[in-house]
Amino acid sequence: MTSWFQIVLQLAGSLAIFMYGMTLLSDGLQRAAGERLQRILQFITANRVVAVLTGCLITIIIQSSSAATVMTVALANSGLLSLKQSIGVIIGANIGTTITAWIIAVVGIAKFNVLAAAIPLVGIGYLLTLMEKRSEKLKDAGIALLGLGFLFLGLEYIATAVPKPSPELLAFLGRFSPETQPLSLILCVAAGAVLTMIIHSSSAATAMIIPLAVKGILSFEIAAALTIGANIGTTIDAFLASLKGEATAKRAAWAHILFNVIGAVWAVIVFRPFLGLVRLVSGYGNGAGAIGIAIASLHTLFNGINTLLFLPFINQYEALLKKLVREREGGEHRMVYIAPSLHPAPELSLLQARAEIRAMAGRCRGMFDASLDLVLSNEKKDMRGRLEWFQREEQYLDDMREALVGFLLKVQTADMPESLRARVLGKMQIVAELESASDECFSIAELMVKKSRRDLKFDEEAALSLKPYGEAVKQFFDFITSNLDRGLDATEFGKAGEIENQIDSFKKELKKMARKRLNAGADARTELLYIDLVRHFEKIGDCLYAVAGELERI
Repeated sequence: MTSWFQIVLQLAGSLAIFMYGMTLLSDGLQRAAGERLQRILQFITANRVVAVLTGCLITIIIQSSSAATVMTVALANSGLLSLKQSIGVIIGANIGTTITAWIIAVVGIAKFNVLAAAIPLVGIGYLLTLMEKRSEKLKDAGIALLGLGFLFLGLEYIATAVPKPSPELLAFLGRFSPETQPLSLILCVAAGAVLTMIIHSSSAATAMIIPLAVKGILSFEIAAALTIGANIGTTIDAFLASLKGEATAKRAAWAHILFNVIGAVWAVIVFRPFLGLVRLVSGYGNGAGAIGIAIASLHTLFNGINTLLFLPFINQYEALLKKLVREREGGEHRMVYIAPSLHPAPELSLLQARAEIRAMAGRCRGMFDASLDLVLSNEKKDMRGRLEWFQREEQYLDDMREALVGFLLKVQTADMPESLRARVLGKMQIVAELESASDECFSIAELMVKKSRRDLKFDEEAALSLKPYGEAVKQFFDFITSNLDRGLDATEFGKAGEIENQIDSFKKELKKMARKRLNAGADARTELLYIDLVRHFEKIGDCLYAVAGELERI
């Protein structure tokens, strides 16, 4: 006779195969549909129904609500999704994840020969992964098929590992019926939540609950309570992903948590009527496998009813979340747009890095504006305080470069297509050029402090000539920052070249004018400082042109 220890080990191994299959399936589908998922997200509008449908669709595509919610938290953190859009996507992801329960239930009731499909899927999937050199898409499809094969194997092994219940066990479990014992109901919901938090997958929890119920070990009432709890436990991934994120990411994670917890509360309060509705909808009776359909129906009804309850009040829900999670005070640098997702796809990591680079470019532009203001205003008050501000900003951007390059180097170690790897390298180069531009801004500030200390003064014509030169550099900054998210085509890169040529022409003309003043007997220290100033402006233009080159390549 098989011991309980052996049964537990077999169940654990079977569940591991199932979860490994889900991970492979999700990763393969995410890789294959990575850019398409981004395009889908771009269609999300403020329309709450569209956002819900999008979340549902994405979860069905990648077969993981945890991955979908973590992705949503990361995109919210990057500023690519608003809080309202994130709420809609998360609600939709909860509905989309119920598809797994239906697959498990239908496979069980149809007496489908899982092994007959699983083994060929694993074989075909493995062969496709060997074709990496021919096509990245074939490899991604192979990973997804491997995952599907292992998922089916896991389902089969879970079903066979579950023993027939003994009368003693049934009698023992019967004493804890959630329908008659309120405390038992709460304990079962809590058990479902804890189980799902441990294995990080409500689908895997459902894959255990349904076979146990079909074999008669779990009553429908216990299985229902465990499934309700699983909806709470699945929020752990989004919560963990938001811990180091900004306020929007935390609000999105709490939107997921509160949505499922509030749903569990009403389901517990009206537990018996709710189960009556499930029985009515699913046609649950005593037929073999019918309990699996009932559990899948409960899973879908729970999230569907919850969605109908929340959907009309998304604006109020958003306002509540903003009150619960306040904005964090600024301070030393941290990568505010990069959330530590549990299974980050390279495409998602690049989206996060893009938002961080956008912030870096904005900060660099702020340094240039401040340095140009020093040049044009001839300000002498509190020059030491101004230089300290520039030092802090320059150090901040140095830290940004170090953190971003470190993040991108980690992304580069992931398995990805060469085209994506080229984009990672391009972003690292952009970060380096922006940091170099900030160094030039700091050098301009240092020159202006030196000018003030030595009581040097540009003549009126020389000072006025610097204004259009600075405006040309500002125009280049505006051009680069407006195209950071989408890159440049050949025509736009040509425009960048025109701005760069304009800056070079200004440089040559201004240096020529400075030499004329020197020949006419102007103060040498003033004119040499002026020439240094012109050179630093031109170097900033060079940095921005290098950024434009990377944007054109990627």
